[in-house]
Amino acid sequence: MSTYECNTCGATLYLHFHLHRDAIPPPCVLPYLLLKPSRPRREEEPCLLYHLPSELIIKILKEVVQTQKNPITTLLLLAQVNHSFAREVHGASELWADAFKYARSVSQRYIVSQLAGGRLLPYSSRHRLEEVIPYIHRFGEITFDSIWGIEEWIELLNTKDPESLYSLKTTPHVKILTLQAKLRSLTAAGPTRLNNPGELRILRLESGFGRGATADTFKELLSRCPLLSELRIADFSRYAMKDDAYCWQEILKPLSNSGLRELCLEHFDGKFALEAAGHEALHFPYLHTLATRSALIVNAPQLLHADVSPQDFYDWSIMAPHLSNVHHLEITMRNCNHHTPSEPFSETHGGDLTFPHLGALKCRSTVDSNLLRFLGATTFLAEPTLDLLVQIPSSLHNVHDPDAAFHSHNLFAVNTFKARSHIGTLKDLSAIIAQSSSPGAKISLGPDDMLGGETSFVYSIVNEEAHPLVPGTQRPRFKDVRLRMSLDSSWSADPDRHDYARQGFPATPIYALSAFAIENATKLRISLHPDLPSNIERSERGWGIDSNQRAQVGAWTSPDALAAPDTFDFELLCDTLSALSNVLDLEIDIDRSTEVCGVGLLKAVIAKHTKELKKLELGESVAVTCAQLKTITFIALETGVAYRDAFVEQVKDFATARSRLAKRGLCAIPRVSTSQQFCTCRMSDRDKTSVAGLRLLGMDISIPERHDHRQCCT
Repeated sequence: MSTYECNTCGATLYLHFHLHRDAIPPPCVLPYLLLKPSRPRREEEPCLLYHLPSELIIKILKEVVQTQKNPITTLLLLAQVNHSFAREVHGASELWADAFKYARSVSQRYIVSQLAGGRLLPYSSRHRLEEVIPYIHRFGEITFDSIWGIEEWIELLNTKDPESLYSLKTTPHVKILTLQAKLRSLTAAGPTRLNNPGELRILRLESGFGRGATADTFKELLSRCPLLSELRIADFSRYAMKDDAYCWQEILKPLSNSGLRELCLEHFDGKFALEAAGHEALHFPYLHTLATRSALIVNAPQLLHADVSPQDFYDWSIMAPHLSNVHHLEITMRNCNHHTPSEPFSETHGGDLTFPHLGALKCRSTVDSNLLRFLGATTFLAEPTLDLLVQIPSSLHNVHDPDAAFHSHNLFAVNTFKARSHIGTLKDLSAIIAQSSSPGAKISLGPDDMLGGETSFVYSIVNEEAHPLVPGTQRPRFKDVRLRMSLDSSWSADPDRHDYARQGFPATPIYALSAFAIENATKLRISLHPDLPSNIERSERGWGIDSNQRAQVGAWTSPDALAAPDTFDFELLCDTLSALSNVLDLEIDIDRSTEVCGVGLLKAVIAKHTKELKKLELGESVAVTCAQLKTITFIALETGVAYRDAFVEQVKDFATARSRLAKRGLCAIPRVSTSQQFCTCRMSDRDKTSVAGLRLLGMDISIPERHDHRQCCT
């Protein structure tokens, strides 16, 4: 059971994973808390009814309709009615019809019916669908997600019966249609059979287009959807070109003459394109017309294939003439080979590239010299906002082209930079960050592994000796810093830790960023991940840890190690908070360490080492605005128990410390015969950690090695 509190009236909602059918939560909390009880709802997320019986959903929706205090903008109905319940309850379809009716009255604008698992209308699905569809077809956005019997849905929506009330022919309200179900074939009963879908503007085929798709399929689709402005097709090459390789350009030709403003072809495999049309495919002839639209999204994650010349396929200059008028460009390159062309870059593309109208550029790519060359040698007359999400594979330990760093001088408008780096010296990325001085920018650093792999990336930026190409460059002024760090004693697993210390840098990655002078940061988000045994299991599944390191980590994360007072290294956090004194918004993801670190102790440490902190968020609790850190709300992720208390002030006498801690239920430290001595023989792990925290707060605490238990713990 989880406990939540309403942001408006303070009412408390106790939400089980399986609510009782007769339970009605307070209406005031519905716009906030109708979702999985694992975490509270964020503002941008829709309300979610999860694993609830249909009768309860109807009651809840009726309450929402009656109150109308906070209308729901988007409602996701993820109802999984099991078969036994469907057989027991008569008139289940009528109940659902009422539920959809109330849902439509709550929000007329955007309602998504996302029906999971195929359990919504089991048995006699067609009869029940006919009763429910009159209420569904009025929604402005429909998402079909893994619905059992999707063909029947499409058949009903596309019925040619002129007297039918269920056909999309008579429903011009649907503007967004998303098909996420994994279908055997979409050609037999797919979007091309839409019977004049009215004002359909966006069509997303998340599971492809069907294996039998041809150029005529696209023509028919566009003819039936004349107002279609956005088309997103996943696994495009797999379905559209595998069986008809010769018609690669023929398939895309109708798109170039249509009114599409956004085209997204996910998993666009260059291998099939090359086999189909040879090197002519490299010129992207269909982009001539699409490039004149106001927005264009190009997703090409696999343009470079193993058996394709990387020099030919990874030449960005070939794309430039066809993208000159693009306003929005998104480039996705994954699983690419990392080669450097033999010719100099200037000879390859013949000069700078010009994008006079480009306003936004998103690059989601692995590190490649040619990509950096393209970004650096391109002239962006409109000064676009750059979002760089760089994925660095573990096999890439160095970018072999040092000359590429010289081309990063144009990256003056980097707005968001995210790097998930493994151990390695990454001079090119370091040069980008070092030369990016856009005020208010965001930086997100952190690897997928937990053992300090991000430290090499940090130090490669800090250490100017590692960057002879950019000596004395201006340090960035990032405002929003997000770090994924391991702030515990197991960070010493990094084999390069001592090497960094010998170079004169601090021996902790978090303080290295402080030395990197992100002194202007006002938002700091840190993910603290103590190396619990669960992480070791993930490490053994291929997180790049060798056998020696794994053995060492296994010893550090033993139950005895977790019980030790210094398991959670608070000094690292103190160093960070004291160095980043301007942080106003602090978010610390404690993950599963609440039982180890102690709630009140962490509050005390933060209170001592921060001055101007205005908002503090711990774990995944709702962000609480603190008046000079007087009140903090913390929700333990494992237990779901909410702690609310004033922060623990620094105290120097044992009596006051023991009294305040005991009143707040943080830990009851037992008495000992000697003043200011603690007996740990009967302490819990949390109590031991709290004792260690009191030492950090300045108390001189000693624990006698030998004592009489009859004189303590009383």
